[in-house]
Amino acid sequence: MREEHYKALLRATFDSVAGAFDGEALRFFGESAEHLGTCLELRGNEHVLDVATGTGHAALAIASRLPKGQVTGIDFSPRMLAQARKKAAALDLRNVLFLERDMQNLGFPSEHFDAALSAFGIFFAGDMNAQLSHITSTIKPGGQL
Repeated sequence: MREEHYKALLRATFDSVAGAFDGEALRFFGESAEHLGTCLELRGNEHVLDVATGTGHAALAIASRLPKGQVTGIDFSPRMLAQARKKAAALDLRNVLFLERDMQNLGFPSEHFDAALSAFGIFFAGDMNAQLSHITSTIKPGGQL
C-alpha cells in the first residue's frame, strides 16, 4: 500500500471515531496520559510537543502541569483535534495549542521544544526509529523525550 493511501486511510479512520474516542471503553488513553505527565520532570515553564495527540489526552494532562509553559499537540485528524480543542476549552486551559500536522513532517525548527512525547501514535510510523529521530531533532539539548 502506498504511503499516501495509508495515511489517507488512517486519517479517515480516526476522523470517523473521533466522537467516541473519549468514551468509557477507551478510558485507558486518559488514564495512561495522566501517568505519562508524571514521567516528565517538569518545572512548569517548558514548551512540550505532543506528537499524534489525538483528542489531546496527554497534551491536556501536561498543560495542567505547566503554569508558565505551553504544550503544542499535533495530529493529522481534524476531527480528533476538534475534540481536543473542545476539551481544552472546557478545562479553561489556554496554554495548549492544537495543530493539524503530519508527524513525519513536523515543520518545527530544530531544538525548539524542551520535551516531546508520543503516547501511542508512534506505532503508526512505518519506521519508528526514523520517526523518533525526527521528533528528537525538535528537542533542545538536555531535553526530554
